[in-house]
Amino acid sequence: MKWGVPMDAIILGGMIASIVFIAPGNPLYLLIYVPIHSIMFLLCLKEPNIIRLCTLWTMTKLRSNLRHGVGAATSSPALNTQGKRRFRK
Repeated sequence: MKWGVPMDAIILGGMIASIVFIAPGNPLYLLIYVPIHSIMFLLCLKEPNIIRLCTLWTMTKLRSNLRHGVGAATSSPALNTQGKRRFRK
């Protein structure tokens, strides 16, 4: 942790600032890192591992293709039909 922000957040902020710097080519665009770092600092005041938690969330819930159909993160394409009636009597 440096300057109140974990290394994951510093690397993420540096990547965003470098992409913004490369697009126009003006070195003054590197100053965009200051507000990015401030936002990361404010997020990390509440929960120091917020970047790691967001990374874990994207690796589980966001990657699931059937999240809306099944109601949970799953890698299986089969839908859970237990407890549901298939045929009407």
